[in-house]
Amino acid sequence: MNATTTTSHSHTPDLPTRASTDAAPPPLRRRMQVTLMDQQFSGFGLGCLGAMIGAAPGFALMFWGISDESWWAMLLGIGGMLLALIGMLAGFGLILFGYEKLRGVPDFSQKVLVEARPEGLAIEGYRLIPWREIAGYEGVPDSDSHLIVHASPWSLMLDDDAGLLARSIGWHLNASNSLNPQAGGGCVRALLFRRWRFLAWIVAGYVLPAAVVIASLPENNKGLLGVLALVFVVGPLLAWLIWAIPLATIGLLAGPRMRTFYLDGALLHSTDGHWQIDLRSTRLRSHRASGIGYEFGFVSLHPARGRSLHLIPIEGQADALLGWLEKARRRAEQTD
Repeated sequence: MNATTTTSHSHTPDLPTRASTDAAPPPLRRRMQVTLMDQQFSGFGLGCLGAMIGAAPGFALMFWGISDESWWAMLLGIGGMLLALIGMLAGFGLILFGYEKLRGVPDFSQKVLVEARPEGLAIEGYRLIPWREIAGYEGVPDSDSHLIVHASPWSLMLDDDAGLLARSIGWHLNASNSLNPQAGGGCVRALLFRRWRFLAWIVAGYVLPAAVVIASLPENNKGLLGVLALVFVVGPLLAWLIWAIPLATIGLLAGPRMRTFYLDGALLHSTDGHWQIDLRSTRLRSHRASGIGYEFGFVSLHPARGRSLHLIPIEGQADALLGWLEKARRRAEQTD
């Protein structure tokens, strides 16, 4: 099966992936632009669907006149191309904007005082977000002044020195991490891993390019060179285009899928309220997944009732996460 090792809290190379708890955190108390945004980014897929629907009429016009060499067909093709581009942008924007409104994301975008306190991240005019409710953070590509903080229920876009923000917030997150022996906090952060969906994409990356290559061979009239191009260029390129989708969910796009979990006796809760698992009736297993271009460990929780939960802990601490869960289960069983 699967994956690349998950990074800590940051998904851009210029931000620190681990903050030490040995020294005091960099002080953070300054005014900055803060914007609330959807945590899930689940509207992105609907936005892509809207883009395809919006572009369909323009593409239809383009293909309608593609076999005609007259001047009006050429104008029709150009007009269809422009209509497809406009429809794609309009469909994506309208669907995504409508989804954000349906999700009920608060309209909060202000320059306010932000302070990192021992008990949480204080946002003036919004609320104090406990560190337990913050799953992680990530930088914005090609930007040194934006940081996305993934919290529950809404994420935050902070506009300031991204390096300072990452060091300060990362220190507090690391201090609250139960898997960090130097900190011993009250929660753990892990990536929600859709195990079978991931595996389906990986299998599709083998099957679909192979099917395309095999189907193209009878129509290939380029001789040996054409066959080699199909097998060694087209096939692998299609495979990597497909594999980029699942690999992005555990790498570049992993931030919105990070969750924070804490224990209440024998019950494992997620701070977003979507997961509650009784460890006393749950099978725990640690797995190692590897394939072309990826390798990582994850922990599976199989409760007696309900859905199974698969987690990729930050910094590849699968064994530590499994030990933490087993210790909590033994402690709960001893008190029963």
